Amino acid sequence: MEARVSFEGKGGSLFGRFIGGGLLVMITFGLFLPWFIVWMARWTLENTRLSTPSGEVRFAFTGSGARLLGLMLVNALLTVLTLGIYTPWAIVEAIRYATDGAEARGADTRPIRLRFDGTGGEAFPILLKGFLLSIVTLGIYLPWFACEMVRWTGAHTRVERDGAPTGTVAFDGAGGELLVMVVIGYLLSAVTFGIYAPWFQVSEWRYFTGHSKATVNGITWTGDFQGTGWDLAVHLLVGIILSVLTLGIYVPWFIARVARFRIGNTRFLSPEAVAARPAFTPAFPGA
Repeated sequence: MEARVSFEGKGGSLFGRFIGGGLLVMITFGLFLPWFIVWMARWTLENTRLSTPSGEVRFAFTGSGARLLGLMLVNALLTVLTLGIYTPWAIVEAIRYATDGAEARGADTRPIRLRFDGTGGEAFPILLKGFLLSIVTLGIYLPWFACEMVRWTGAHTRVERDGAPTGTVAFDGAGGELLVMVVIGYLLSAVTFGIYAPWFQVSEWRYFTGHSKATVNGITWTGDFQGTGWDLAVHLLVGIILSVLTLGIYVPWFIARVARFRIGNTRFLSPEAVAARPAFTPAFPGA
């Protein structure tokens, strides 16, 4: 049993928002950026569908640009005034804004929301340790740092329906496994002069998606990413060439094309389906 994600966004529907939003950001010297971010979030979620055994789930983003602007200004000011000490609290508020704004509705139209209850005080030691160890180890600790942050975020996120808890979110990735994948990815990208980058990106998506779990109504669903490096390489090559040839006009279609690949190749598997799934392997050429 599986729940499959699809994406219906088109470049044409994004073109107006992309061009208009970009112009407004420039005209307002960046002041319109929060509204532009909200526009993009709404476009992405409104075009995303989740097909489950019990019916289709639709998504929406209800966050406002005004609230995001206030959040960005306050976070920036307090981070500067505290010489960076406020950073964990700023990150927590950004996560809370994103989760509060995301909404899903099934066939019964009852809203399903995410609730994040993490605090800056809890995030502070994780960020401090991660920052210091990453410096001391010359970046080697970064995979463990990334996994710990994602795991902590999931542990403090719950699924709610009509205000009542109905599920949890979790991440079980390990830093050692991620380190091996990252080292191989960087080395192969370097020796191939960047050609391996699409396969490296797919490996990262597959790793983080495959180690993400959502337990809803007693059933634990595990993420799975089916895209290949070859497919992403073609999308990127075509997108870059057409964007250059059209002097950037094709960029919205390029974004939509990559979003369809990224989101459309994602699915969630029931425990029975997970048991039959092949073990994770890095996305080497040919995969």
